[in-house]
Amino acid sequence: MRKNILIVCDAFPPDFAPRMGYMCKYLSAAGWHFHVLLSEHDESGKRDYGHLAGFAEVHRIPRRKHGRFRLFLNRICSRFVPPAVPFADRQAMLDTGRRVIRERDIELVVASSYTTWPLPLAGQLARESGLPLLVDLRDIQEQWPDKGVWYRLQRGMHLRHLLKCRNRVLREAAAVTTVSEWHQKTLSAFNSRTELIFNGFDPELFRPEPPRASRVFKIVYAGTIGALSFRDPELLFAACARLVKAGIISPDKFKIQFYSENGAERLLEELLLRYPIREYLDFPGYVSPQEVPGVVGDAQILLLLANRGKGGNPTGIMSTKLFEYLAVNRPLLLVRSDEDCLELEIRRTRAGAACRTVEEVQEFLEKHYRYWQENGCTVGSTDLAACDKYSRRTQADQFAVLFEALIAGRSLK
Repeated sequence: MRKNILIVCDAFPPDFAPRMGYMCKYLSAAGWHFHVLLSEHDESGKRDYGHLAGFAEVHRIPRRKHGRFRLFLNRICSRFVPPAVPFADRQAMLDTGRRVIRERDIELVVASSYTTWPLPLAGQLARESGLPLLVDLRDIQEQWPDKGVWYRLQRGMHLRHLLKCRNRVLREAAAVTTVSEWHQKTLSAFNSRTELIFNGFDPELFRPEPPRASRVFKIVYAGTIGALSFRDPELLFAACARLVKAGIISPDKFKIQFYSENGAERLLEELLLRYPIREYLDFPGYVSPQEVPGVVGDAQILLLLANRGKGGNPTGIMSTKLFEYLAVNRPLLLVRSDEDCLELEIRRTRAGAACRTVEEVQEFLEKHYRYWQENGCTVGSTDLAACDKYSRRTQADQFAVLFEALIAGRSLK
């Protein structure tokens, strides 16, 4: 077995693409060779994963240059039918993929994406070369809520086209991998060989931290907020307002820290008008992935934001933050509970509380705040043995077993 893999994907380190980046890092040390094909895209996004670059041979196809009228026309058309390959030239990507398959003696094609466009291109390359295809999906259209009649009228043709393209490739694939039990169940309708490989934590960055004494009780959130309909801290704010009214907490001893994107404070303005706890909040700003372990290690409680995965909210999403928090072993507070996979994992690992009511949040905070007052720290109760499967190294090994089976033509268990 030559262990040569072609990955067609939408992003790769140093851009935000930890799943494939970590897989390449750990498996390259085991003799696997990765060749990545992707479209060069807007580089204004976060480029925080430079430590994962250099573990694959990367082929970035340059952006296609268009005049203003063509760009305008493309934007109008893409509201209804998406382009085959955004930004780059499809033929150039196919030609490069064919050359890599031929010259590097590729044995398996992998399409990894949170969108649809890499799938048909990877599927064509696999069919032409007679190679097995593995599809790895991190996000799927079904997880997002229905946004109403106008959205369906405006985007219906676009979405139907995306799903038709995706499902055709899924049925052709030798296997499919995805990131949660909900995603696995949904995608199994199109390919019975759908395997679950979670997202996870970097074991070299995140590890169990001993309790640290602190003069301030810190609740830490490290990540983006994006939209309150998706990540809603209202139950936490309401519980804190009750604790303030009861005289239990004071701003010099109790802080909620949001290590988040610029504009996070503005997102929370309306909530802070209803719950006057602004002096209990800090907004230190965004921190890089390499800085997150130090930030969460100083916390007394780790905050995970979500919302109920029903009634117009996303479903089945498992934030990477969950796994990083579990690895550190601090009391974990999920608000509002998604009443789905996040709550289930917190219960499985006994890591903390997935709260559905203000009363549950208040009880959790009071319990740990009283313990901190008496002992100067809090103590985690996470079942660390149950968290081993969330290590990026473990997940890379899962991919390796799957690769070997597909290359050898063995059936999956």
